[in-house]
Amino acid sequence: MPRHQTFTFATFATYSLILIAAAACSGAEARMLAQPVIDSLPGGIPRVTSPGPTSWEGTSGWQLELVAETTGAPQTPGELIDPNSVALDEWGRAFVVDQKPSTIKVYDTDGSFVRTIGQDGAGPGEFRVGFIAVRGGHVVVHDPQATRTSVWDTTGTFLRSWTSSCCYWSDIQLDRAGRVYIPSTYSVEAGAERPSGTPYVRWSLEGTPIDTLWVPNPDSGAKFWTVTANRGGQNVMEMNMPVPLAPRLVSGFNPDGGFLVGWSGEYQLAVAPHGSDTSQVFRRAWTPEPVSAERRDFEIAATIARLGDQFEETALRQSFNASDIPSTAPPFVALHVDADNNRWVRLDPGMDTTTTRFDVYNASGEYLGLVATATGLPMYGRLAFGHGELVVARENIDGVPVLARYRVVR
Repeated sequence: MPRHQTFTFATFATYSLILIAAAACSGAEARMLAQPVIDSLPGGIPRVTSPGPTSWEGTSGWQLELVAETTGAPQTPGELIDPNSVALDEWGRAFVVDQKPSTIKVYDTDGSFVRTIGQDGAGPGEFRVGFIAVRGGHVVVHDPQATRTSVWDTTGTFLRSWTSSCCYWSDIQLDRAGRVYIPSTYSVEAGAERPSGTPYVRWSLEGTPIDTLWVPNPDSGAKFWTVTANRGGQNVMEMNMPVPLAPRLVSGFNPDGGFLVGWSGEYQLAVAPHGSDTSQVFRRAWTPEPVSAERRDFEIAATIARLGDQFEETALRQSFNASDIPSTAPPFVALHVDADNNRWVRLDPGMDTTTTRFDVYNASGEYLGLVATATGLPMYGRLAFGHGELVVARENIDGVPVLARYRVVR
């Protein structure tokens, strides 16, 4: 067993390129695939470096094939209204937190509606805001507005709830050991220094706190934009937001426990069983993509569109300085692990909102290759990876909410 060590986001060391020849399926010219290089960091932590894809070239390998879209019959309990959070169980059934009113809607693998679980409200078995996780016959919903976490079984029977934490409108996790991960606020004694990062309290399914894990947030020196809403000559709202494309910590849940983490200023990722430690590092060769003036204008326009219902456009433009946006784009923007322990690293989309690209790594940390789909998928919450499939809550071309199911064709 490798010893755990604090993860540092170090720059790439020089590594050897080792290529192996593989015969093309067409019998034409042989294509060249990379052989991963495996070494160890100080402390014996294994590191896997892939000079290039090890299993397929370009997008010729795994495919995300759309197999079904479910809207639910209009004016019935199964109709999707405003989906917010999605989870898959081990049998491929989809659990969707729908809003207006809040409830959980369950759909079978063929898209047929099964049942609702829970309802809108503040009493037992009720919630107003829901982030969901499902595993082993249990359905967990965290309501950060009510500072409460609730558990049902998958037949819809309410089991229990407990006071947990508020304020983080963010995904939760139920790992294979039955531990619930809830992002939480953290208070410190007067004069004490608050740790940098996000704390996750782990709970048992009975509502007993187990421990607290920290996902660190290294100091990047990144700039923030401060936006102020002014009404009647007085500041009524102020928000600090990271500058678009600035390096940041990106993390994703690991179903075996803990997280994947990476600093988006470079292409290097770590398996972090307790958030701030490391049991494996994996990466691939990467060349930063320059950010053009057009891309900067695009990012500012997208941010204004996203915040336009909270702040006046004039105030936003005054707060945004295009020169603050970095000269190179981040390599990745989100991390996911499927039920087969493959790691899906979502790449920076550039200015293309109509496609989504993933680098896929196996459980050993080897870079298999690129997977792309001609659909702009949501970033968080409304998508879930299962065994060889991906389920996404999104809008179709008519603007109607749908639950889309993709099969991973290998």
